[in-house]
Amino acid sequence: RLLWFADFIPSCSNFSIQYNYACASIAVAIMLSHNDEVTPSLQEDYPQPKWVEDFLLGVVFFGSVVGMLIMGYLGNFLGIRPALIFTNTLVVVGGLVSAFLSWGSSQAVWLIIAFGRFVLGVGVGGNYPLSAAKAAGSDSAPPEKTVAKAASAFFWQAPGACAPYLVALGLLQLPHRDGITSVQFRTLFALGTIPALVVLIASVRDVRTASSPAFSSSARDGDKFSQALRDVKHWRKLIGTAGTWFLFDVAFYGTTIFTPNILENVFGAQQTLGGLAWRAAFMSSLGILGS
Repeated sequence: RLLWFADFIPSCSNFSIQYNYACASIAVAIMLSHNDEVTPSLQEDYPQPKWVEDFLLGVVFFGSVVGMLIMGYLGNFLGIRPALIFTNTLVVVGGLVSAFLSWGSSQAVWLIIAFGRFVLGVGVGGNYPLSAAKAAGSDSAPPEKTVAKAASAFFWQAPGACAPYLVALGLLQLPHRDGITSVQFRTLFALGTIPALVVLIASVRDVRTASSPAFSSSARDGDKFSQALRDVKHWRKLIGTAGTWFLFDVAFYGTTIFTPNILENVFGAQQTLGGLAWRAAFMSSLGILGS
C-alpha cells in the first residue's frame, strides 16, 4: 500500500502540471466571447489589453523557470517531501487567486489572473524536478525499474493536457446567460487546484518519504551533482540531453498553449467554442497514444 501511495504522488503531480498549463488557453477563449457566442459584432465579456494578448499565456512559463531552479535546490536541502508540500501549496494558491480574486474591471481581472498564473507557474515548475525525483527514488530499485517508474508518472501529463478541454465541453452546455463566462473560466482555473491539493495532502501524509534513507541523503546527492558539473566531460552529455529536451519543450508547449489560436487560423474565427474544445481535446488526446 505504501509503495502504491508513493507512486501515486508523482503521477497525480504530472497530471496537475499539464492541466494547469493548458487550462488557461480555453479559459481565455471563453473570456473573449460574449456569453459563449463568438462573433465580431458582439462585445467580448473581458476585452483584453495588448499586453494580455502578448504575455498572459506565457507568464506561467516565466514562473515555471523560477520554480524549476529554486525547487530543485530546495528539494536537495530540505528533502523531497517538504519541497513538494511547498511547491503544491503555490499551485493551489495561484489557481485560487486566478479563480476567485479576479474581480473588477477587465484590466483588473487580467492583472490578477496574470499574477495568479505566475505564482502557479512557480509551483508547477517546481513539480517537474521534484515529481521526477520522487518517482525515481521512491524505493531502491535497479536503473531499468527506476526509469520505468519515472516514465509511468510522466504518462499522466497527456491526460492532464486533454482534461481542460473536456471540462470546457461540459461547461459549454450550461445556459448561455449573462455572467456565464465568469462561471466557466473560474471553474476551469479552480479545478486545477484539485490535483495539486491531492498531491499536497498525499505529500503531508507520506511519512515513508520523510523517513526514507534515499531522501535523507538528498543534500549529499546535491554535493555530488555540483562536483560532477565541474568535470568538463559531463557537459557534452548534459548539453545533448538538456538541449534536446529544451528544443522539444519549445515546440510542445508552443503548440499546447496556443492550440486555440492555431485552430482558429486553421478553421477560421467563426468556429464555435464547442467546436474549438472538441478539436483541441482530440489533438491533446493524441499525446496519450504517443505516451
